[in-house]
Amino acid sequence: MRKEQHKYSKNEYLIHCNNGICIVEEIGILEIGDASRDYYTLKPFWDSTCKIYVPTDNDSSIVRRALTRKEAKDMLASIPLIEAAVIDDEKKSKDIYTVLLKTNNSRDWISMIKAIRLKHAQRESQGRTLSNIDERYLKKVSELLFGELAVSLDISVEQAQARVSERLIAQ
Repeated sequence: MRKEQHKYSKNEYLIHCNNGICIVEEIGILEIGDASRDYYTLKPFWDSTCKIYVPTDNDSSIVRRALTRKEAKDMLASIPLIEAAVIDDEKKSKDIYTVLLKTNNSRDWISMIKAIRLKHAQRESQGRTLSNIDERYLKKVSELLFGELAVSLDISVEQAQARVSERLIAQ
């Protein structure tokens, strides 16, 4: 491994925008063809068979540090203040959900959950159910958010879900 500073450390918890909570398993050189770069080797918390390689010089929102315990508690407390995402055009909901997921931001995820819950309540009052797209994205965003909160607060995923639900209902 090259002797340079990296943004993240071995054994640190990170959030990967597609795979959720991961631990930095290794930091090292990965050689592809004639090129070599420093990479973080991430192991998703819920899938020990998977490994994800992220260049250490990647400044995008692909990965970020997991919330600290205090940040997680503060975020939970702020749920009533977070506005639901605005989805004016049903046909664009998938695009909006994709953008919100890729921000890799817990508050955006709460905003997305609120929007889908509002949509669910509206559709339910009309005797309809959520669309497959809404259900799929709600499942994905819930896995990301509840997984991060579970690790940050050292609780189960079910307890994280319950804490979020309590605050959503309390509005």
